[in-house]
Amino acid sequence: MAAIFGFLVVVVLAVISIVVIVAIALVLVRIAVALLLAMAAGALFAAISSIWIEDAWPVVFVGSSILLSFPTLAWMFRDSNPQADHAGSKATPQVVRPLEPSGDVKLTAAWERASELAPEFRSRLMAARETCAQLLNRCEATSLDMDLIEGAQMIRSHVPEVVTQNEEAIADAPSADQKAARLALVEDLETIALMARTRLTRRQEANRDGLSTLRAHLSARSKE
Repeated sequence: MAAIFGFLVVVVLAVISIVVIVAIALVLVRIAVALLLAMAAGALFAAISSIWIEDAWPVVFVGSSILLSFPTLAWMFRDSNPQADHAGSKATPQVVRPLEPSGDVKLTAAWERASELAPEFRSRLMAARETCAQLLNRCEATSLDMDLIEGAQMIRSHVPEVVTQNEEAIADAPSADQKAARLALVEDLETIALMARTRLTRRQEANRDGLSTLRAHLSARSKE
């Protein structure tokens, strides 16, 4: 048993020694390559400088080689594993907050399904979604505005219905009409967004008029 144990110890030490020697050899190879590159660049600088300055090439060669050896060594020993950076970027994913209020799960799912059905029109769908979400969030903050309340109800009921019915139309459309069917879905949702934009504009105009009236009233009272 003692002989076997001693043999295993020798094998382990031999393997460790080989690994260490290989690692040192790889480091020395990198250093040698870096120094050769620096010397080659130094020789190039020396050859160019000798055109203008006679007998200056030895100084230029030595100086350039020494100066270039540092960045060359740094480059040779850089972290060349792109997967590490990629994994690091995945470690901190960006949290995307839903556009709609937190309770509108069905509405959010409908917008996401629309983007899946018409991926080539995602920018237009996102613009329409942002407009509708703006009305919904404004309605949450201004609960007594009946115009906004009615618009919010229309968005919550019509958007899922439009997506469902257009999904069936897209599935039934022949290959030649697929893009037109997807475009029809986008245009229907943009119509709802136009309604939302109109109501938001009316609300903004009413706010401006109310503010103007308040300022006029305050100005008149200040002169009494």
